[in-house]
Amino acid sequence: MTEPEPFYFPDPGMFGHDDAWRPTASYAAELETAGLARHFPTSPELRHIAIEILAERSPISDVTEDPRLIADAIVEAVEIRYLRRQG
Repeated sequence: MTEPEPFYFPDPGMFGHDDAWRPTASYAAELETAGLARHFPTSPELRHIAIEILAERSPISDVTEDPRLIADAIVEAVEIRYLRRQG
Protein backbone atom coordinates (compact mmCIF):
# COMPACT_ATOMS: atom_id res chain seq x y z
CA MET A 1 0.00 0.00 0.00
CA THR A 2 1.38 3.40 -0.94
CA GLU A 3 1.59 6.32 1.43
CA PRO A 4 -0.77 9.20 0.63
CA GLU A 5 0.92 12.29 -0.72
CA PRO A 6 1.36 15.11 1.80
CA PHE A 7 -1.14 17.92 1.45
CA TYR A 8 1.61 20.36 0.48
CA PHE A 9 5.26 19.51 -0.07
CA PRO A 10 6.73 21.24 -3.11
CA ASP A 11 10.28 21.06 -4.35
CA PRO A 12 12.04 23.75 -2.26
CA GLY A 13 14.36 24.48 -5.19
CA MET A 14 11.54 26.03 -7.18
CA PHE A 15 11.32 28.91 -4.71
CA GLY A 16 14.73 30.40 -5.39
CA HIS A 17 16.33 29.76 -1.99
CA ASP A 18 16.04 27.10 0.66
CA ASP A 19 13.83 28.93 3.17
CA ALA A 20 11.40 30.58 0.74
CA TRP A 21 8.99 27.63 0.72
CA ARG A 22 8.54 27.54 4.50
CA PRO A 23 5.91 30.33 4.80
CA THR A 24 3.79 28.70 2.11
CA ALA A 25 4.15 25.29 3.75
CA SER A 26 3.10 26.84 7.07
CA TYR A 27 0.08 28.43 5.37
CA ALA A 28 -0.84 25.05 3.85
CA ALA A 29 -0.58 23.42 7.27
CA GLU A 30 -3.02 26.01 8.62
CA LEU A 31 -5.44 25.24 5.79
CA GLU A 32 -5.20 21.55 6.58
CA THR A 33 -5.65 22.13 10.33
CA ALA A 34 -8.74 24.24 9.59
CA GLY A 35 -10.25 21.22 7.83
CA LEU A 36 -10.07 22.76 4.36
CA ALA A 37 -7.93 20.08 2.68
CA ARG A 38 -11.04 18.33 1.38
CA HIS A 39 -11.84 21.40 -0.74
CA PHE A 40 -8.63 21.01 -2.78
CA PRO A 41 -8.04 18.83 -5.84
CA THR A 42 -6.34 15.48 -5.50
CA SER A 43 -3.85 16.48 -8.21
CA PRO A 44 -0.70 17.53 -6.32
CA GLU A 45 0.22 20.03 -9.04
CA LEU A 46 -3.15 21.81 -8.98
CA ARG A 47 -3.28 21.68 -5.19
CA HIS A 48 0.18 23.21 -4.86
CA ILE A 49 -0.57 26.00 -7.33
CA ALA A 50 -3.89 26.81 -5.66
CA ILE A 51 -2.27 26.91 -2.21
CA GLU A 52 0.46 29.23 -3.48
CA ILE A 53 -2.14 31.54 -5.04
CA LEU A 54 -4.09 31.68 -1.78
CA ALA A 55 -0.93 32.19 0.30
CA GLU A 56 -0.06 35.26 -1.76
CA ARG A 57 -3.53 36.81 -1.61
CA SER A 58 -5.69 35.71 1.29
CA PRO A 59 -5.21 35.37 5.03
CA ILE A 60 -6.32 32.03 6.47
CA SER A 61 -9.20 33.76 8.25
CA ASP A 62 -10.63 34.93 4.91
CA VAL A 63 -10.38 31.45 3.43
CA THR A 64 -12.05 29.79 6.42
CA GLU A 65 -14.87 32.34 6.25
CA ASP A 66 -15.30 31.98 2.49
CA PRO A 67 -14.13 28.64 1.06
CA ARG A 68 -15.20 29.89 -2.39
CA LEU A 69 -11.78 31.53 -2.44
CA ILE A 70 -10.39 28.02 -2.76
CA ALA A 71 -12.60 27.31 -5.78
CA ASP A 72 -11.44 30.55 -7.39
CA ALA A 73 -7.79 29.65 -6.77
CA ILE A 74 -8.35 26.19 -8.27
CA VAL A 75 -9.83 27.72 -11.44
CA GLU A 76 -6.77 29.94 -11.72
CA ALA A 77 -4.48 26.98 -11.03
CA VAL A 78 -6.05 25.06 -13.91
CA GLU A 79 -5.38 28.03 -16.21
CA ILE A 80 -1.78 28.31 -15.01
CA ARG A 81 -1.17 24.59 -15.52
CA TYR A 82 -2.64 24.79 -19.02
CA LEU A 83 -0.37 27.72 -19.91
CA ARG A 84 2.68 25.94 -18.50
CA ARG A 85 1.95 22.88 -20.61
CA GLN A 86 1.51 24.99 -23.73
CA GLY A 87 5.05 26.06 -23.17
